Amino acid sequence: MTSTVKRKVEKLEKAVELELNYLLKQPTCPEQIKGVFENSFDKVVSELMDAELVGNIPAIPIITVPYLGIYGLAQMVRRNDDVCRVRLIPEQIADTKESRAPFGLSWAIDVEDGTKTLGKRFDLAEKEIIEANRLSLTTVGILNLGRGDVLSRHNVVATGSRHGDDRVADLWLSEGRPELYWHWADGSLARWGSASCGRYLGL
Repeated sequence: MTSTVKRKVEKLEKAVELELNYLLKQPTCPEQIKGVFENSFDKVVSELMDAELVGNIPAIPIITVPYLGIYGLAQMVRRNDDVCRVRLIPEQIADTKESRAPFGLSWAIDVEDGTKTLGKRFDLAEKEIIEANRLSLTTVGILNLGRGDVLSRHNVVATGSRHGDDRVADLWLSEGRPELYWHWADGSLARWGSASCGRYLGL
């Protein structure tokens, strides 16, 4: 292994470990689910070694609705002592076919947390993401992303899902407390960005 390759491996391992630790420290996440992601550490690092990364987060663990549900995922989004409030109707959320969202446990590979689309109209950001052959994160995706520190930088929109026909879910800080709510798909706000990933690695 060359020094360049070694440095790349170490950098990726550090980034994956950071996102994994966000999950492992969650008291409401079942130990069996934590174990699946811990055991996949080497697999995801190996996958990233061959990836051309354009996002700002190499990978995040994705837990889906069949495992914990929207409310269970929201319980793991915290800001200080405040737990994320769900202020939409989960039954009205439907993922778009273009999002290609996984049904089971996975890693989202090459995640862009919405920084590149800050202030852009949500439906237009979704179009750009699709044209770049990337996948818009869904409501589930932004809740998994929200375990980390993204909300300390900006709010996040899930253009890979629709809440009803013409609304998108968003994760934001309401008076300092995380909240899962919605906005019109043709809206835009300065500190809201539409997150995406390159692909998913199923487990």
